[in-house]
Amino acid sequence: MYVGGTSATISDGSAPQAASNGTARQLRRRRRGDFMREIVGVARRCQGAADRCTAVYGCRVNRRLWVVSALAVTALLALPVTVVGVHATHPRDESGYLAYLKQYGDRRNDRPLAVLPPTADLVAEGDAACDWLREQPYALWRHDPEYRELVVYERYVRQVENRLPAWGDELPDRRSVTGAAWTHLCPAEWELRQPRRNPFAPKPPD
Repeated sequence: MYVGGTSATISDGSAPQAASNGTARQLRRRRRGDFMREIVGVARRCQGAADRCTAVYGCRVNRRLWVVSALAVTALLALPVTVVGVHATHPRDESGYLAYLKQYGDRRNDRPLAVLPPTADLVAEGDAACDWLREQPYALWRHDPEYRELVVYERYVRQVENRLPAWGDELPDRRSVTGAAWTHLCPAEWELRQPRRNPFAPKPPD
């Protein structure tokens, strides 16, 4: 009985020990599972953050590329748009050209001319001055001496001074014709070849 009692007593004490060991193993497995889930959660959060970072960075890159592209296109279009705008706002005016020569063709006496040479000859001579002007570079923002109005004017007069117009030595003279032509026959070309502090700004009112 003693031995049996002892044996029974030992047998009765082994059950709680086994239960305790099983509970410990379950806790360890649960902790390992929680730890793994936490690792997986952290990894997913990191992946999500990386994806968001990539998305944001990509948007920034795309926005920067768009801004750079827009500036490049604007720079490329600025000059053509300006040229078109100047031509649209500075039309040819043959009547004004002839009226100017009639009124100011005699620079020495500052009196209107009684008779003008044939209109076709006057227009042809004025167009020749405009053709020469079109071959000159735009001034726009450039203020070097060679772009100044009087310098350009004198350069043309020197190049054609040995060639008489169709009406010979009669008035109006070459200088009057040149000034009138650039002002009335090709005013856009003359405007584009005058230095401007801000060539893309509208001309101030008189």
